[in-house]
Amino acid sequence: MTRRRSLNGVAVAIAGSFISRNNDVKGYWGIGMLCLQAQQTRSTSVSIDVLERTISPHVPDFGDLLDFCSSLLQSQMDALRLSITWIRKLEIVVEFSQEILNSEQPRRNQEDPFRCIVRITDDLERIHEASEAGRCAPHDPSRELRSMRAEASNKPLQPIARTDRAPAER
Repeated sequence: MTRRRSLNGVAVAIAGSFISRNNDVKGYWGIGMLCLQAQQTRSTSVSIDVLERTISPHVPDFGDLLDFCSSLLQSQMDALRLSITWIRKLEIVVEFSQEILNSEQPRRNQEDPFRCIVRITDDLERIHEASEAGRCAPHDPSRELRSMRAEASNKPLQPIARTDRAPAER
């Protein structure tokens, strides 16, 4: 029998996946894109309500990020065979502040510290929380390579060549 404490593991998994390089928006790292948006709005944090599909401060054109968050939640709940009805709220907060990491660590390549906090509120009003920290630079397309996934998602799927046949003799 699964228990709601399993939601702690869901929060940990979502936090780890959210800060990974696989979290991209239009082919660029999602955290860097959020960092840029925070700078442009003069904010120190960005809050995402996954179930309500809102981002604060408002960030246009981040539907891909919301889809990524929703799929993370669904895949974790399915993997653990947990009921999605147990979740009342899933909030992801990304804070950008110099105080987050040890201030004695030197700054590298224009990168600033960030912390990603995932809070799941269950149907019993208990909070399950996890956080991850790291460093990022604001999104700058002139310095970044775009993920090939962004290009692949815009192209129609190609049939997969069968590889179970013996190679042709020469």
